[in-house]
Amino acid sequence: MGTDVRELTLPEKFDVFLEELTALTHKYGIEIDGCGCCNSPYLGIVRPEQNDHHYSVQEGFGLLRLRSVEDIEEWKENERERAALERAEIAARKAKERQDEADYLATDRKRVKRLLST
Repeated sequence: MGTDVRELTLPEKFDVFLEELTALTHKYGIEIDGCGCCNSPYLGIVRPEQNDHHYSVQEGFGLLRLRSVEDIEEWKENERERAALERAEIAARKAKERQDEADYLATDRKRVKRLLST
């Protein structure tokens, strides 16, 4: 009949929970939302243009919002781009650290050669 949630992984549980919360929201026309500055939860009325909206959670912040599918996809794309940029920045920082270490070792070798030649 239903899914045994005990057999689901945590991410799967979140997905099922959000699907069921979305169905409950549309059934009663009441959404759970949160303040933009402090994320204090409150109940609101679902507007007709929100009938195709689904809940999503903004990772890293835990913000629960009723959003359109387009908004969710746009947010996911932005998150992918942000993650790619973060990975590129980390790679660049590591490359600079390796280059700095190589430069230091090269300078150190020159210093040792100078000391040995005198």
